[in-house]
Amino acid sequence: MKRIAPYLRYLWRISAGFRLTALLRTLLGILRVGAMLAFVWLSKTAIDCATGRIASGSDDLTLWFALMVACLLSDLVMAQWIKHIEARAVVRMDNRVNRRLFNVLMTLPLVNGRQGFHSGDMINRLTLDVRTLTWFPLSQLPSMVVLIVQLVATFIFLAWLNPYLA
Repeated sequence: MKRIAPYLRYLWRISAGFRLTALLRTLLGILRVGAMLAFVWLSKTAIDCATGRIASGSDDLTLWFALMVACLLSDLVMAQWIKHIEARAVVRMDNRVNRRLFNVLMTLPLVNGRQGFHSGDMINRLTLDVRTLTWFPLSQLPSMVVLIVQLVATFIFLAWLNPYLA
């Protein structure tokens, strides 16, 4: 854990100004999980109504179908909103970290008339390394949290429907 702590502190420091965006992305992901579980429940209820397992009229089936469509549309809207928020934040954070790194690289002292880094190494750090660094706190970490919530919520939902399924 001692080896990881400096990296976590660095990630925390560079993510300043983007933490609310990551939190919003996480919350939207959790709402998507809720919408999909609601869709599953609505589908089950509509099938039960159609097969006569639950007494209902044709108006009830229309309502269930409309609610299912609403769940699917809300999932679609939230997915696009998540992509938009994530892309904007990643580009902004990428630019900020690139600018800081570029300033550091340009102010390094010259040794024997040359810089200590090869130009290819600098370009690699300014493109691939920074992209990986900014992608983790804004995309990967929220995705991991949403996945854990999805696993727990799905297990609880299945146990509620039928304990043998869970």
